[in-house]
Amino acid sequence: MIRSNTIQRLLLTALALASMLGGLLISEDASAQAQIQTRKEKIGDFTIKTMKVVLSGNKFNDAALSDAIRNSWSISPYEVCTQEEFEKLMTDSKYYFMVQDLDKEKPDDPGIWLLRVVKGTQGAKKIKDMYEVASFPLCGGDGATGREDAFIPAFLDIIQSHIENSMLSGGNAIPTSSLRKVTMQDIYFVPEDLCPEVQTSYVEGLARKRVLLTDISEQLEIVLNGTLPSLVSYVVAPLSPTKHSVCYLLLIDARTHELYYFKKEKVGGAGRGYRKGNIRDVISHR
Repeated sequence: MIRSNTIQRLLLTALALASMLGGLLISEDASAQAQIQTRKEKIGDFTIKTMKVVLSGNKFNDAALSDAIRNSWSISPYEVCTQEEFEKLMTDSKYYFMVQDLDKEKPDDPGIWLLRVVKGTQGAKKIKDMYEVASFPLCGGDGATGREDAFIPAFLDIIQSHIENSMLSGGNAIPTSSLRKVTMQDIYFVPEDLCPEVQTSYVEGLARKRVLLTDISEQLEIVLNGTLPSLVSYVVAPLSPTKHSVCYLLLIDARTHELYYFKKEKVGGAGRGYRKGNIRDVISHR
């Protein structure tokens, strides 16, 4: 029996070929006229065009990303390139690019490193000038913790799922699964992902709802093994945030890499991490 994801990949490839063929059939006169492309049309060729994975120059980040791409990326051909090559090719619509881009709320904010997938765009001089296909938070702008290396394969699967959904539906937002699906899975939080106002005893008191507090090493073992039907927390935020900083709260299935919870919040005075209200949201259907 053909799996549903295989059928979806075949459908996406057919759509990509149709999109390219449609572009070839447009006459020069027609191309001179004003045309409005939908998002589906703009990225309709994604699966048949090469995505350039741009190295940042940080050997640790680049090594982790390169390994994850090699093991996890499957929806399009890809090649690795340098920053200099990216700057030469960024206006060429024959290519898509995956770049590590620092996003800041204010000049004094350390910011967040994002994984962005963008399309070569005529006249582009910087990443923000390019057509964005997808973006996903990676780590704080003032330094990595090392945890992100274990999570990058999941991030790539989430990005791929988002791009596939965009090609079929034209949607723009990162898809998150309904919290109604958070039913019987164990949920693993680590103290480092909790807002300072949340005492570890609060999470420990939720054991009857299969919410468990663990340390980073055990959580990473669950993520790397990927065999248990477990959900794991992950917070992306600067190590030393300012009042302007933001944090991203994630809850990811360690086995399927499905994204169950995705929320962007201001750090403000409360600090980074899951607050009690966020945890109540996660377990609201138990």
